[in-house]
Amino acid sequence: MAGRLSDRYSLTTLAVLRVADLRALAREHQLIGASALRKAELITALHRHLVHLDAAAAERGRERAERLPVQAPPPAVAAVPASETTPAAAPPADDPGAMRDPSWYAPPLAERYGIDRLTLMVRDPHWLFCYWELRPELLAAVRAEFPGPSWTVLRILHLDEAEAVYDTWTIDIGGDAVSWYVNTGRPGARFRAELGLTDADGRYRLLVASNTVTAPMDAPSARWDEEWVGVSREVWEQIERMPRPFPGSVAGWDQFRRDLARLGAERVGASERLSAAAPGSAAGKRS
Repeated sequence: MAGRLSDRYSLTTLAVLRVADLRALAREHQLIGASALRKAELITALHRHLVHLDAAAAERGRERAERLPVQAPPPAVAAVPASETTPAAAPPADDPGAMRDPSWYAPPLAERYGIDRLTLMVRDPHWLFCYWELRPELLAAVRAEFPGPSWTVLRILHLDEAEAVYDTWTIDIGGDAVSWYVNTGRPGARFRAELGLTDADGRYRLLVASNTVTAPMDAPSARWDEEWVGVSREVWEQIERMPRPFPGSVAGWDQFRRDLARLGAERVGASERLSAAAPGSAAGKRS
């Protein structure tokens, strides 16, 4: 089909283009990472990308055709002499905007996965976020255990260091809710969440439990002790004697860093040799 990108830009056609033209074509069709590829790699990746775009465009066309309502056939039209007919309009060109539709990157995410799951996440020191999925059959089966009306609740468990429940509070949620933000106001605490059913008599039936999370602190770390780098006077004097590169000299600074690394390696090597020869070490013991 003439409108297909992979036919318009075949491997043979791409091979005769310059690298600059190939990269411009990659930018036009939103190929990610093209600037880091060599010409042969770029040709292969670009052609594969165009084939992918063609397949995505064809799939969108099929979906649009399936959504169109079925129409009755048009009424018959009397024949018109050829001299009175007007030339047919040319078919519209492929819509470049549709070609750049980002939906080809991945299929749309499913709204449900058929798994009973509750996931708890930390948003910041004071807030948690949780989302869940419950299969309708599980919800119906547990709801049948209650003699009267029941509703869904979210229970937040504050845990101590031994993972025992220190405190708990319950939140009534709507029947259609699938996620919830929770303001705990307890930085540094550990939490777990439960989703369950309850009724007016206080009965509670667990549906699903979440993972455990720890909220970060909302203050600077209490560890403020210094950790000084130990440099002997001998090493410091050697560093002072090393020639400094001129400002703006990249090669000079590279050489300066290499000299520092060599000096550090020599000092470490000497320390290791002294440690190995020490009386208490394996190498320092006499046979």
